[in-house]
Amino acid sequence: MKLKKVTFILLLLTVLCGCTAQPSNNTNNILKTKTYLYSYDYETEPDGELITAYHEEKPSVDLNESRDVVKATVNFRKNTVTYIKMNETYSKGNYECTVKEAYKTVSSDFFYTLVDEQYHEALAKEIAKRPYIYISKDTGKLIKPYDCFFCVKIHLKYTGSQPTTMEFNSAEFEKKPDSLLYSNGFLIFIDNALSNEKKDNLYLEPGKEYDLWLFYHISGNFSDKNIYYIQGDFQNYNDHDSYDGYLIELNDLTEID
Repeated sequence: MKLKKVTFILLLLTVLCGCTAQPSNNTNNILKTKTYLYSYDYETEPDGELITAYHEEKPSVDLNESRDVVKATVNFRKNTVTYIKMNETYSKGNYECTVKEAYKTVSSDFFYTLVDEQYHEALAKEIAKRPYIYISKDTGKLIKPYDCFFCVKIHLKYTGSQPTTMEFNSAEFEKKPDSLLYSNGFLIFIDNALSNEKKDNLYLEPGKEYDLWLFYHISGNFSDKNIYYIQGDFQNYNDHDSYDGYLIELNDLTEID
């Protein structure tokens, strides 16, 4: 005859956290909470052996339910940011730069129409190895319904006196109708750097000029009511609130299906 000694309930919370390079802002990747209920029964056999049985209930939180994306606002320090628009040339450090073209798309196939053919093979490899962006292998489009890409063409002249390898750092910012500023996107690679180990590093020579395509991954709802900017100081590694440099408004942003 078995003698039931004790029964108790243990509540276990397991919190799983995930993040990106990039910034990234999908709530399924930010925080997931599972709540499991385990019922443990301790019983004693006639020979004195203690046995344990437990029962597991399903999670109390549906991990597939939709969630709102919570974005952090950006508060630049006063008089530290200069706002300009496309086709306005600015100088920063050892380079001059002009944003020439800008496109919004959900399809990575569109990249191939912009990038020189010599980079197509490297581009295909780069797209394939970025699973966190969730690009469909069948359609080449972003799987997440509210994500998109910005493809931005810049003309850059290197004015330094010595050759250098420049690491590009650039984020996307957006101003909503409530005038609050958010950052919800980041630079993923540059076309001329696709054959390099680091896809945002470029070797620059004194006096040379370069036409470059910069590709950004943007999370969250796109709206033509918002004003979109990219960070123009490519060598500024401060956090968003401490950024001091140029913000280029993508005032001629063309949407591509």
